[in-house]
Amino acid sequence: MAQRLGPAHFFAIVMLAAGLLLAAVPRAQADRLDTILARGTLICGLVESRPGLAEQSGESDVWRGFDIDACAALAAAMVGDAKALEIVALEPSAATSALAEGQVDLLVRAIPRGIRQRLQAELLFTGQGLMVRRGSGPRNLAGLGGQAVCVQNGETRQRLTAYLARSEPPAQVFGFPSLKQATLSFIGGACAAVSGPRIELALVRRELEQTPGSFELIGEMMDLAPSGPIVAPGEERFGQAVRWIVFALLEAERLGVTRRSLANEDVAQHDNPAVARLLGAGGHLDALGLPEGWSRRAIAAVGNYKEVYDRHLGALSPLRLERGPNALQEDGGLLLLPSMQ
Repeated sequence: MAQRLGPAHFFAIVMLAAGLLLAAVPRAQADRLDTILARGTLICGLVESRPGLAEQSGESDVWRGFDIDACAALAAAMVGDAKALEIVALEPSAATSALAEGQVDLLVRAIPRGIRQRLQAELLFTGQGLMVRRGSGPRNLAGLGGQAVCVQNGETRQRLTAYLARSEPPAQVFGFPSLKQATLSFIGGACAAVSGPRIELALVRRELEQTPGSFELIGEMMDLAPSGPIVAPGEERFGQAVRWIVFALLEAERLGVTRRSLANEDVAQHDNPAVARLLGAGGHLDALGLPEGWSRRAIAAVGNYKEVYDRHLGALSPLRLERGPNALQEDGGLLLLPSMQ
């Protein structure tokens, strides 16, 4: 005979079922920004290691480069010390899982993989471009009509061929086993230009150019792709903080605030309201949850965006990579920043 359940039995069953349901739901992850602040260290995941971007100097384990300075600015803003930084080099295939599993706090200068990933801010535009002779070469891709272009065989040649199919008269494409060989043929006069990934062109130019400044990279690219910091899906508060720290470096360039000039900037009495806002006057950026003075610390650690770019990729670096699309939008580039108000 079935036994009727009393109120006490029914309550016990309900509580047991509720407990099982709660046990099946994973605990919410701690807010990433709070975790970093409590830990006192930022763990930055690198997805590409190469000269100018991220490399270890000599036999030491000290990292330097554009990506490293970006991470240092984030660390300075968040935990108050640009050296409170752990760099984890990742294979591109392992980067997404490392981020999802919390092995790193963010991926710096990464390209989104999948619909759940998105850039917090555009940090660097890269892609396949052209190197020409300074002063006498074509100024853009349209100017290649009827001329020869040297390129490495494979995907870069296929992309170039498809892009030049619209040129009139048709351009000739000469393929080589490597970018270095293609560049040597270009230097020897076989082609009016050489095509390849823009940063790789700058690297091979540094290696092969006998007279510095003889060749230049034009700003136009045929497969322009932005990269930037990526945080784990759902970390909106942390992502917002990362985004505004990058914006602060861009705004500092726009306003002419440099690492050197920052030592003399008085936030409370600065005669330029935009500079005062950038450096924290008015408290309008306190809602980000970052420690007070975060923008000043980020800029003081690495300088503004132009300083970082010039030091590792641009005019002051061995690569001498022209800004091109990596200039501020008001200077003809693609780096756009919102108002810091």
